[in-house]
Amino acid sequence: MDIKNLRKLVVSSVARKEYQNEKLYDKLAELRQMSDKKLLVERSKLEADQSISKIFLTGVVFVLFISIMGVLVTTIIHYTKKYLVLLQNISKYSVNEVIALKTLIYITIGISTIVLLSLIVILVLFTRWQRNKKILLSLYSFEESRRKSER
Repeated sequence: MDIKNLRKLVVSSVARKEYQNEKLYDKLAELRQMSDKKLLVERSKLEADQSISKIFLTGVVFVLFISIMGVLVTTIIHYTKKYLVLLQNISKYSVNEVIALKTLIYITIGISTIVLLSLIVILVLFTRWQRNKKILLSLYSFEESRRKSER
């Protein structure tokens, strides 16, 4: 695929949809040429892969999300308490300590935002991957039902 076609796919949703449909048609043609045994084996592999990966990745992402957000929220609460104590006794502390504490709060908030956005992107990509697997599984089912109706 050349640069012009890639740019067309990025810009145009219609072109992307056509490209996805072409890939599905090619896959369906490939499935029609498979033997019954190979089709059954491929479908069972896909079903097993889909169920295991769905359970595993969902659990991993959930645990990561909870643990990272727990650490970040605890850190933010700790530094906020420290900052409030500092504000009450502002005359005892130097300006550098106040600036350092503010910087730590902003860095923690920034890191938590980045981590949260990256987890959201991972979830979106995982959902998209699962949808593609589901479409492929439905193609296998369609081909099996077509073969059964021909017999």
